[in-house]
Amino acid sequence: MYYGVFIVMLSCLAMLAFACTEHQWKDRIINYQHIFDECTIYIICLILLCYSSFVTSEMRWLLGWVLIGICFVYVIFNTIVIIYYALCLMWLFIKRIFIQCRKRRLQREAIAIIDKLNKERLGIRPTKETPKPPPVEKEDSPESVKEEPIVVVEEPSPPKPESVIEVEEDEEASSSSFLCFEFRI
Repeated sequence: MYYGVFIVMLSCLAMLAFACTEHQWKDRIINYQHIFDECTIYIICLILLCYSSFVTSEMRWLLGWVLIGICFVYVIFNTIVIIYYALCLMWLFIKRIFIQCRKRRLQREAIAIIDKLNKERLGIRPTKETPKPPPVEKEDSPESVKEEPIVVVEEPSPPKPESVIEVEEDEEASSSSFLCFEFRI
């Protein structure tokens, strides 16, 4: 039992030295929490060393209550730090959402002001909507409806070039069994 306690005590001292020199977290409260945790574990290990045959049973009973009190303070402190840190992160999250909503609202207001100034300076701008067709007058008599004939005009297609392939055989080529082609387009 004692060797395990000594190993834990040495590791606590090493971690405490590292935490005091490096400050590996950005938030100060987390660094303080880490230092407090290492000190508390070291004190608990010291109390555990006192549970030996050299101490009377009454002293063990009192040390037990001290050990329970230290563990209770240890848990309460860590719980408070965790809740505080969670509330800080929640506050930052709510603040970010509020700023984003405010930014969108201000952008909409700025666009509305720019449109208003443009309308005052340039007049009414045409909208991007498709124009509506003019209203058609409805007449009931069939004589008033004039139908225009549809004329289909065909464009003449350009003449296609005639391709001529002639094969000429030379006496020299025929003897060597090669063909010579002449292409005319």
